Amino acid sequence: MSAAIHRADAARIASVSPQGKVAQVRQVIAKFDEPMIAFGNAAAAAPGKLACSGAPASATSGSGRWIDAKTWAFDFAHDLPPGVHCALDLSDSLKSVAGTALAGPRHFAFQTGGPSVTRIMPSYGDIEENQAFVLRLNGPATQASVLQHVWCESNALGNRIPVRALGDATRAALLGHFRLEKESDRAHARLPANVAVRDEDAARLRRGRDGTGRRRQ
Repeated sequence: MSAAIHRADAARIASVSPQGKVAQVRQVIAKFDEPMIAFGNAAAAAPGKLACSGAPASATSGSGRWIDAKTWAFDFAHDLPPGVHCALDLSDSLKSVAGTALAGPRHFAFQTGGPSVTRIMPSYGDIEENQAFVLRLNGPATQASVLQHVWCESNALGNRIPVRALGDATRAALLGHFRLEKESDRAHARLPANVAVRDEDAARLRRGRDGTGRRRQ
């Protein structure tokens, strides 16, 4: 009976988001089931520590705040890049305004996964037999992972058509035509009509080790 009473009286975390693997993150939200700070005290201390790895500190910088007595938020200055792992660890001494200790899980984590394709050019209209495509990613990726996880698909052939990287001269001409930064990747294949370009598994694209987005030779 005493254990049941203790659980009923304990403060609990109602939800934390995001968790698991997510492609785009700009904010972390932690919600509690009862007031954790005095009303109007938005500058109260954070309920725990949020730590991120996998990117420079400038890419994961931000600030935390209490939205209300039950909700704490951390706002990143920018969308997190691919390959970032973050964890929120709630303080062991955390208590509610009523003085009840926090019960339940205290560790919550998420990651942004690998780079993903955000835009394909051309994206509509007739496709030539010897069509060149420009892929724009949300972060730098190795050329090998792009070639492994991106392909073209033909309704006529019913199978995957491998892509290959274009030469530097053609790539430079395409990037200049579309006015894109140099981190854009590219693919090229000889195709029949009625072709759809498909990203197999965006989360499996690998980041370039140097983080610059330059083409790997």
